[in-house]
Amino acid sequence: MHHQGHSWGQAMSNSEEDAQKMRWRGRATLAAFCLLVAASAMTWVVIPHLPTAYTCAFRDTPALRWLWPGNQATYNQISQWHGTLNDQCNLFSTRSMLSVFFATFSIFFYITSLSKAQITMKTGPVITTLVMAFMIVGLFSGGFNDQATGRGAWAAYHTTDSTNVLLWKTLPRMFAIYIFGPVWITHLRVAWLQQSSV
Repeated sequence: MHHQGHSWGQAMSNSEEDAQKMRWRGRATLAAFCLLVAASAMTWVVIPHLPTAYTCAFRDTPALRWLWPGNQATYNQISQWHGTLNDQCNLFSTRSMLSVFFATFSIFFYITSLSKAQITMKTGPVITTLVMAFMIVGLFSGGFNDQATGRGAWAAYHTTDSTNVLLWKTLPRMFAIYIFGPVWITHLRVAWLQQSSV
């Protein structure tokens, strides 16, 4: 009887500990997200006031431009855009810096919230891989499209868009790929562990 009570108490203790860890992860993720928003907003505001020698490096240096892979499709068609040379530099530098912030948050999100996913989790590695592949293809082919029609036309990049409008249209793409990326990795990891345990 005493042994059963001890086991029950230990299970309760473990349950409380797990609940505390979940609360801590939730707070940490929320704090990191708030930091992401603050850093992104500050970068968005500050970059247009920086020297062009700095901002244009993100347009003219491939390694810096590739900090946001979606820059390449825009860069290939940049001559079609109505923005000035300074606008181009601000666009590429802001996108690249925001991408670094989002990628950092993505890694933190995986480590704190998803890396401990249970092996009993229901996985869909094939579906998540197809979704990820679809998003990556869209990322690399997301150039200017003035002929876009239908519901998604608002999200297409237009040659008449201002720098800020292009940045606003980029944010949902960044959010989608950097949030779904850790989810995709989690599904692959858990699916591999489930196969290994068979």
